[in-house]
Amino acid sequence: MKIRTFNYYKTTITVFLALGVLLNIFAFIMAVDIDEYIFFYYSIPISLVIAFFPIIIDYKHIISVHLDHEKAISYSLLNKKLCQVNFKDTVFYSFFDVKFLYATSVKFIAVSNEPFLCDENCKSSFKRGFYGSYDQKSIIVFPYNTDYPLLRTLLNDKNWRNTRGCKH
Repeated sequence: MKIRTFNYYKTTITVFLALGVLLNIFAFIMAVDIDEYIFFYYSIPISLVIAFFPIIIDYKHIISVHLDHEKAISYSLLNKKLCQVNFKDTVFYSFFDVKFLYATSVKFIAVSNEPFLCDENCKSSFKRGFYGSYDQKSIIVFPYNTDYPLLRTLLNDKNWRNTRGCKH
């Protein structure tokens, strides 16, 4: 099973992409109107930065997680392997909520083969908290959905230990 966090950033990316395109259109209209194209050329890099702003800010959290019965592997946006958690070993896990822009809170799960403290005292991905500062080399974080039968089965495994460290 493959879980992607890109879906949670889709709205924000779309809004900023539209803003970048609108800025380019406005700059082109202004450049044609005043017959001064230098204004348009300066607007191109600015609109690109605006369009890709959410990806620049949230690239760390736009990951994909591959789950099966034996392990979970997380990959970065550029498909670089970040972490692997083996389910045959002891697995430490914890639940916490993340609030995204333009959306309600989403329940996430953090899993690792090493004990960790999930200190979640804020509900936004833009503020400091566990979601913004966890170690991607030893912990895998992904959205928890009760529709994933594999996760329900794994959570009942005797090797899984709840860290109970998150404050909700």
